[in-house]
Amino acid sequence: GVADYPYPIPSLDSPVKDIEEIGRIYREQLGYEVRILANADKAAIVRELNRLILETGRADSVTVMYAGHGYVVERTQRGYWIPAKASADDPKQWISNADIGKVLENIPAKQVLLVSDSCYSGTLAREAKIERAEVLPDPAAVLERRSVTVLSSGGDEPVPDQGKEGHSVFAWHFMRQLRDIKDVTLGVNLHERVAERVQADIPQQPQYGAGITSGHQRGGDYLFEVRRYE
Repeated sequence: GVADYPYPIPSLDSPVKDIEEIGRIYREQLGYEVRILANADKAAIVRELNRLILETGRADSVTVMYAGHGYVVERTQRGYWIPAKASADDPKQWISNADIGKVLENIPAKQVLLVSDSCYSGTLAREAKIERAEVLPDPAAVLERRSVTVLSSGGDEPVPDQGKEGHSVFAWHFMRQLRDIKDVTLGVNLHERVAERVQADIPQQPQYGAGITSGHQRGGDYLFEVRRYE
């Protein structure tokens, strides 16, 4: 989560609060080990992404979430995350969608989800759509496939800088839907519920897609599962 930026990039109110609360839900309800990077620069983000590549195994489920500024270079149509300490006019200090895709490809876990709450984040989700499942398939069958999916806060456009109870509108609804998971749900179905509620609040269309070039297999999806510990 990146909220503090050097002038002239405007600072943001909610990214760090958003990832802290979403991280808490992932840890307490879904049973994940959570690592939070607050106002990290490019080097710190790259180090943590490389750690995921080195330390995760095939049986793991991995979510990477970014909240902060995003940008698309009009001439190339290439999208970027803007880390902390980045210059507004030096793309070498940014993190490109292409590099993010390579990281997802090299994470060995079968279940990989990228959540991006930033402007132009829909560029990450446009490779291929995932169709809604009317009936939840056997979770074991879902887990047999390599799933690399992307949930974005909006499409290929700026995201309104509006908040809801101290969080971004997207993060607020994402948190609500995570809390409402009773047992198991698919990413595509969770996205549908998040998107419907976000669009009722603001003119913004969250996207959900498959990372084909990062190794997503047809029929796969990200599986959210509530973990109960005795």
